[in-house]
Amino acid sequence: MMHLQIIFASYIIVQFSLFSLFFYLSLKEKKFKYIPIAGALVFYVIAIRNFANAEFDSFSICLASIFFIPYCILLLYEQMRDSNIAFVYNNKKFWIIVAFFLYFSGTLFLYIYINTLPEQQRSSYWQINNFFEILKNILFCVAFIMKKNGQPSYLTDNLDPDT
Repeated sequence: MMHLQIIFASYIIVQFSLFSLFFYLSLKEKKFKYIPIAGALVFYVIAIRNFANAEFDSFSICLASIFFIPYCILLLYEQMRDSNIAFVYNNKKFWIIVAFFLYFSGTLFLYIYINTLPEQQRSSYWQINNFFEILKNILFCVAFIMKKNGQPSYLTDNLDPDT
């Protein structure tokens, strides 16, 4: 059982690293780029400290969720302020950010309370995680199916006042 916990802890660290890299590369304003770096440093210290924990490490997952929810809000804020994006839902990053936001906000309280539940109740609560995992993957598929620059809309052609 200990080997399974080490594999899961490693997965959490790799997942956090890849998601943080996505958020770092997606942020456009230089003043916001330090936020994922500072969050990653805090997360790594705590996750490595809990690495060889004998039980399920829900604290690291909760911490990752607590970091990623504001990152998602920050990225959505940047997209709303970007004048080059007429409709944010035509952007691939919008769907990826929404997928992250829904997954991490939907499973946050599950991971907070999972260690307090008896073993027989834990398995029934994983359905919540499975639902949000499927929803996240569907939204990822929406992002990957879209054209590179989004679907052009007939409305965006008429928004330029100079034509």
